[in-house]
Amino acid sequence: MPTITQFSDYAQTSLAAYATGLAQGLGNNADLYRQDLVGMSASQANAFDATWAVLQQSAPSTDGFSAVLLQNRTTDEKVLAIAGTDPGSARDLIADRELGVGGEAEPVGIGARGGLMREGLC
Repeated sequence: MPTITQFSDYAQTSLAAYATGLAQGLGNNADLYRQDLVGMSASQANAFDATWAVLQQSAPSTDGFSAVLLQNRTTDEKVLAIAGTDPGSARDLIADRELGVGGEAEPVGIGARGGLMREGLC
């Protein structure tokens, strides 16, 4: 069972999924983690960037989908973080509404080799 510290770490990875334009590997992403939509403080963003490496990020999407594959630099643990609703994306809000009334939204999948893909675009 995850500890409180692990839950906190995973909550921060979910925040990171809202960032756009992240650099893979040892890139300096702290400024991107401070974007309004992500909302990390400067010290939180710097600590997160020092702890987690970006392995891959989903391509920009008009429907609000956003995900990032991260790896802990110390433990090598990998986490796939997927952002929730993007309030700035009308298509994302519409998809949420469709799901809420029993409809279907556009499917999204995870690639077999650990990469991120949109169904039908791999």
